[in-house]
Amino acid sequence: RVYRPFFLPNSYAAHLILTAPLVLLCLWRAGGRFEPARVSRVVFLFVGGIVVLGALLLSQSRGALLAVGGGLGLGLISLPALRRWRWPILGGSLLAGIGLMMVVNQGRDLLSASARFQYYLTALRIYAQHPFVGAGLGEFFPRYLALKPLGAEETRAAHNMILTFLSEAGPAGALAAVACVALPLLPVVVPSAERASGDTWMRAAVVAGTGAWSLHALLDFDIQIPPTVMLAATLPLLAFSDSSPSGDKEGDGGRRGRLERPVLVVLGVVACAALWRLPGEYRYRTLSDAAESATVSEVRDLAATTAAALPFSPYPQALCGRVALADGRPAVAVEAFEQAFRRTPHRAAFALSGAEARLAMGEWREAGDLAGRAWHLYPGNARAAMINALLAVLADRENEGSERRDDWIRTVLHADTEGHLEEGVFVVEVALEAGGSRRGPTAKELCAAFNRLGWSVPGSGVSIRFEPKTDSDPSRSTHP
Repeated sequence: RVYRPFFLPNSYAAHLILTAPLVLLCLWRAGGRFEPARVSRVVFLFVGGIVVLGALLLSQSRGALLAVGGGLGLGLISLPALRRWRWPILGGSLLAGIGLMMVVNQGRDLLSASARFQYYLTALRIYAQHPFVGAGLGEFFPRYLALKPLGAEETRAAHNMILTFLSEAGPAGALAAVACVALPLLPVVVPSAERASGDTWMRAAVVAGTGAWSLHALLDFDIQIPPTVMLAATLPLLAFSDSSPSGDKEGDGGRRGRLERPVLVVLGVVACAALWRLPGEYRYRTLSDAAESATVSEVRDLAATTAAALPFSPYPQALCGRVALADGRPAVAVEAFEQAFRRTPHRAAFALSGAEARLAMGEWREAGDLAGRAWHLYPGNARAAMINALLAVLADRENEGSERRDDWIRTVLHADTEGHLEEGVFVVEVALEAGGSRRGPTAKELCAAFNRLGWSVPGSGVSIRFEPKTDSDPSRSTHP
């Protein structure tokens, strides 16, 4: 699937469907500069259409191709001459979108569609727990991890703009999302003589692009792709701007303009309230860049100043903790992760990272509280299950030598885990680091010790079974 320079094919496709109508319109008009104009326009439009449609098909984004049909229909019926045929046009456009979607759907399953249904249900559950103001912006991810069924895939977003804001910002946020999604419908639902007198083809292109993007935003996390979001927010100005001189004259249009401007100015000033975060965001960017080459002490100092500028964010200290742990400074990592966890005591990742940092220091008893809280916050976390199982085994074997205990800790900290539900049992696959030290237990020995605990997933009663991953290194031995 094609997606560069974006990180995901669906985000790439969302940007394409937003900009493609304007690109094609510009190519059509550019073709008019070359004689014969009729032939040049057709050639320009044909080549541009092949490139755009080919890029969309190569992205294999089913949601984007479906949204193209809806956006195309909205763009066409925004033209005054075609408005009387709106229902046949909309129906035909949607059928065209479904046809394109079926082209890229060949040989693929519908697991992503069923996963999205689970995201939507979880977003509604989060809203039910926080019905007035939502769980907080950016909080879908940690809440979803705590509520999702065992074995369900992780996701950071609800893949639906309205449900994302409903779960994170409550009814007010959901209404704002509805207004954003419905904005491309305005020229279609509320036609006006003023809008009809402007550049109707430019308006149709903007409505088609923003309409397709809005439909796709109901199927993916388009709202979290900043460049595309800013473009989607500014393009409607081309469609709703009054290009006729009548708006400056006295009358209803002039009076409405005098009333709208103060309201828009106030809203613009209020929107600037978020600028207080810019110094902190800039410092975090500096910290992120420095983390690749600076010393741990320098990163710790930068993290402290950044955390002071972003008093509610756990990420400066979390980044410092990761750098310190990678550099073999677990004491610094423990302090950083515990500060991050204090700021967000409902996020399992920081508690588990703090527990692993304490294990790296050999403080396995002190790691128990953090590891237990991490597992409680995210019951389906396979790594949290493994860390807690290790701590239980170490407690049972407390009288064994420290060298043996350190070998077990070192082995587990460098192991990878993957969890899935299999016939009503939560299976945790354990894979040891390839080419690692031959000291310590094998994956089979680890799993056997963990399985003797007879544990189940917290809060669900589902049994846990640890298994060595098939590609785990079989050559490791408990003997040097």
